[in-house]
Amino acid sequence: MSMSNLHPVPQSSAPDRRGEPWTDDDYRTMVTLCRQGAVIDELCEALGRTSQAVLGRAKRLLPMAERGAPGERVLAQLHKHLVSDDHYDWESHLAALPPPRPVINHVHPPAQLTGISGLHDNELLLVAAALFQAGKHTPTGRLMDECASAIRRRDLVDRFIQETVDQAHDVVNRSGYGFYPGYR
Repeated sequence: MSMSNLHPVPQSSAPDRRGEPWTDDDYRTMVTLCRQGAVIDELCEALGRTSQAVLGRAKRLLPMAERGAPGERVLAQLHKHLVSDDHYDWESHLAALPPPRPVINHVHPPAQLTGISGLHDNELLLVAAALFQAGKHTPTGRLMDECASAIRRRDLVDRFIQETVDQAHDVVNRSGYGFYPGYR
């Protein structure tokens, strides 16, 4: 006795038209049978297609607004349209394309920078000037180095120098000496 006798091989239950393109005759058959109230198994057998393929194509025969119907309601909806309107224009619904999907631009929130990196240019220059006046030998040396790096990175060196010179001129003018350094 061979092994094949013990376990019979099941016959292939795949529809005979699987993978073939749908024709106008397929759609006409579906419309005719659906108008008569055929159930999914009858449609699958007549068309030689799987239930998933039949339901997918039946959805395309519905108006665009109804194509989101759940699978179990598709044939009932199509039957309702076909029975209520003898001239139901299923071909125009089949040819209709869904509207394009909306384009969604994801806008990320701006980065929340902290510390020296989080300062605006004007704020950075004010902090650097205050640290400069405090002197190199104070515990702010590392902070001054960080400010100096940020000033160079942002290309603010000339502006920092000019504002520091202007501030020195203001200090001298307020001191009552009445002259600018370097002038006689």
